[in-house]
Amino acid sequence: MSWSKTEPVRLWLYGLMGPLMALLVGYGVLSDAQASMWIAVGVAVAGVGFGTEFARSKATPAEPAEPQLPSTGSVG
Repeated sequence: MSWSKTEPVRLWLYGLMGPLMALLVGYGVLSDAQASMWIAVGVAVAGVGFGTEFARSKATPAEPAEPQLPSTGSVG
């Protein structure tokens, strides 16, 4: 699933699911409830797959900034 490491692929797949389901509902292949369920399944499967590939990749998150503590000197 190395092709799925890029965000444009994921966005393309998500953009394809909506119109595809609309066509299937329009032609009577699926009901609107079934289409909603299949979209949810598709997003869940794609999310798990893309998340797994991201976790396996060598990408490292940016280091969080250190919190700024107030100074202990007196003000005034």
